[in-house]
Amino acid sequence: MTYRMMLVDDDVPMLSYLEQLLPWDELGLRITASACSSVQALRLFKEKDPQLVITDIGLPQMDGVELAMEMKKINPDVRIIFLTCHEDFYYARKAVQISADDYLIKDELDSDKLKESVLKAVSHLDEITSRLEQLSNRIEIQRHKNLLKQSFMKQILSGDDSDSVKQLGLRIGVVWKKNDFLMALGMFDYASFAARYSFKDLPLIRFALYNIAENVALGMDGISVFQDEEGTILLIYNYEKNLAVNAHERFGRYMDQVHSAVQEYIKVRMRVVVSNPFRDVQSIGSVHSRLKQYDSDLYYDSVSYAVLQEWKPAEWLRTPHMTTGVRAAFLSAAREGNPESILELFDQSLAEMKESAVYPSRGLSECSQMIRMIEFELGYQVESESFHYYLLHSGRIEETLELIRMRIRHVMGPAANSGIMFSKTPRLKIIEDYVREHLSENITAVTMANRLFLNPNYFSRYFKKLTGMNFTDYVHRLKMDIAAQMIKNDAGKIEVISMKLGYSDRTYFSKVFKKYNGVTPSEYR
Repeated sequence: MTYRMMLVDDDVPMLSYLEQLLPWDELGLRITASACSSVQALRLFKEKDPQLVITDIGLPQMDGVELAMEMKKINPDVRIIFLTCHEDFYYARKAVQISADDYLIKDELDSDKLKESVLKAVSHLDEITSRLEQLSNRIEIQRHKNLLKQSFMKQILSGDDSDSVKQLGLRIGVVWKKNDFLMALGMFDYASFAARYSFKDLPLIRFALYNIAENVALGMDGISVFQDEEGTILLIYNYEKNLAVNAHERFGRYMDQVHSAVQEYIKVRMRVVVSNPFRDVQSIGSVHSRLKQYDSDLYYDSVSYAVLQEWKPAEWLRTPHMTTGVRAAFLSAAREGNPESILELFDQSLAEMKESAVYPSRGLSECSQMIRMIEFELGYQVESESFHYYLLHSGRIEETLELIRMRIRHVMGPAANSGIMFSKTPRLKIIEDYVREHLSENITAVTMANRLFLNPNYFSRYFKKLTGMNFTDYVHRLKMDIAAQMIKNDAGKIEVISMKLGYSDRTYFSKVFKKYNGVTPSEYR
């Protein structure tokens, strides 16, 4: 193993002396950078990422100890050897405090003393490398195991219990020798997640949920833990029927422990649905499908733990619920800067959806569309996609309402506090940026509406009201402004510029150019 090394000294001859003092390659080191000042050293440290730094203490601007502290902030594992012209207890104490490998006096420096210090630093680096390799191997093994478990779960859910699948189960430690099964699905509440974490934390929290479920399962024989791509935990309890032991109660206690641990360690709420007892591995897929449908059917109920028991799939209304009048009321409240009115409208709409038995995913889609229209109306797109992911995956009506309240208060906070609505600039910038990024494409109002997740008719009306022109005219005008700049800068032949801006017919391009610039491209040039 060869480690990267850096030398720092404001005395250039000293740098040359250090470079020649030891056979660095034989010691497993390679000099990747040399610096004559602390400023240069810090810049090179960020670029070259050395693992060992030998530095003079008496540097101008920032002394060697301060430099080492800055380096430790960037990489806590970097090894440091200090050099100084005089023995100073203050510096020696500081060197100990930041875990330097050694503190050497320049006047007494020779190859043997430096070699001894360097070998000590290399030994520390070897230990760090070994730990990292072991950790990397454990992560790789766990990752490989998780992929195998996902593959096994997919095959089992498809009804495949062939010998090859059983062999895969043995490899990952899943052996179902008993006759009876229970299954549960565990999902966390996105409102409780959004209140504490950012969207980038989602994979980590899902992994934490899975780990908690697996760790608790270690204390109970017969439970297998899986996780799908959306983070849902699938729990399968394989047991032998026994009149003296209530399997549902045991399984319930296990899930109570999981829920308590999740609330304690990652501070999010969960909901769980549990199957009836069943037999036969081949039934796992159909039971899983019924559980997912059962969980969806519980959307309008305030339950976080439910057992399937006697249940028939609900009959839902799948037609749109939010009428033009309802949408107009939402937008009117948004323009007035009245978040409380918007929240009241959502409360009312969701209550009516519940009473009318609107299909949950249909209702969530309509709520998402309505909030997108409000966001667009106010020119506010911060963390929009992460919020809509949470909303469309919310599993209970209370979770949906909590997410909506968080979003509306977040979006409308500045407007509600100041009484001033957002300017038009953010709305148009989103559109203009998209057009500029797709100049060679034929961008229509439908294209843009789909991009913004808006109804095309609404988008067309709104855009006309916002800019005083229709969307097609806006795109042509923007492209012709860009064309004029390209022609002015002699950015190629007219035919090439035409193609770059999405006009395959030069004659049509010239016609459009003249309409917006008063002259043809050739005359303009």
